[in-house]
Amino acid sequence: MVGASLAAGAASYTTLAYHESGPIVLERVPAKIRNLPSAFEGYKIGFLTDIHLGMWLPDEWVVQALEILTREAIDLLVLGGDYIFLNDNPLWRKAGIIRNQELSESVPRKAIPKIYTTLGSILSRYSFPDGALAVAGNHDHWNSTAVFLSIFGSLPGIELLINKERVITRRDHSLRIFGVDDFLTGIPAAPPQDQLRPGQDARVIISHNPDYISAVTRYLPDYHFDLALCGHTHGGQICVPPVGAFVCQIRDPRFIAGLVHLGERSVYTSRGLGFVGLPVRINCTSEVTVFTLERA
Repeated sequence: MVGASLAAGAASYTTLAYHESGPIVLERVPAKIRNLPSAFEGYKIGFLTDIHLGMWLPDEWVVQALEILTREAIDLLVLGGDYIFLNDNPLWRKAGIIRNQELSESVPRKAIPKIYTTLGSILSRYSFPDGALAVAGNHDHWNSTAVFLSIFGSLPGIELLINKERVITRRDHSLRIFGVDDFLTGIPAAPPQDQLRPGQDARVIISHNPDYISAVTRYLPDYHFDLALCGHTHGGQICVPPVGAFVCQIRDPRFIAGLVHLGERSVYTSRGLGFVGLPVRINCTSEVTVFTLERA
């Protein structure tokens, strides 16, 4: 059952933070998990994905998104990939559609490290009780996997989860966070196959592309996870009623935006923060998301 459709997801926001280039919507999502360990009741995960920092997105918009999450007193920050947008098409400059002059350099070897370094500097101003976890997206692989891994891998307080699991413990209880490499451009691995202890363990998957979740649930139907956090789609970015998303970048349209329940498992796809293709969003606002874990 789809818990938040494109239209409903855009309309059901709780907080708006305005910037000259558009609104950032805070989505507060109760994440109901069967047999959630009692130590993680009320645990808050902040999710920020598809930042696409570059010529179309000002630094201040990233700061504003992080300020929203800071005010929500989250326990953990999750970064869902696609941190960069590089556009060397001169038409946009001739049209004057540049919102970030400092990051409008069109030469990749100069622009790529500058964008990642700038974003890393912004992220380093913030700290959260359990730190921050990050995965890679397709734009991070397309532009320079090596530069991304080098810069993000050296940031204090941020742990890269590329086919890796982080275990957060409270007393004898565990929250397992498995971050997977990008489904399109990376080498995604199967998640760990160890059995979770009912009432003592819970597992969250971070996958930039939600098609990974389609593959996992198809080929490993008995694999247990409780919640998956995804991005990549931008919610369609341009949505035209009554058709909906103008472009669907995934094979499984169930996961274009919002919350979907797969039995006892839940999958959430964020509309993300930034832009690709065109520097606009229509009927599809940018978002940051806070998940509050609750026992179902």
